[in-house]
Amino acid sequence: MKAKASGLTLAGIGEILALRREGREPCAHVRVMLDRKLAVVEAQLRTLAAFRDELRTLRDVAAASTACDGAVCGIIEHHAPQRRDEAEATV
Repeated sequence: MKAKASGLTLAGIGEILALRREGREPCAHVRVMLDRKLAVVEAQLRTLAAFRDELRTLRDVAAASTACDGAVCGIIEHHAPQRRDEAEATV
């Protein structure tokens, strides 16, 4: 259960158990798995931070806007979202 709570997949846990059954120490393999998982989480955090910044900018524009000049809402219709790779480059 602790391995699953650490974010390891069932397949990854199976790999660890297989190494142990073979009489090999799985700790180096676990470190690699954790490094990969950490890289994924860090990338997700960068993406979320960029999205948060974009939402804050949109909110600030909306707060300064007094006209609703779109078919639905000019704030949304005139907003040009950053591309994901551009957003990640700014973080």
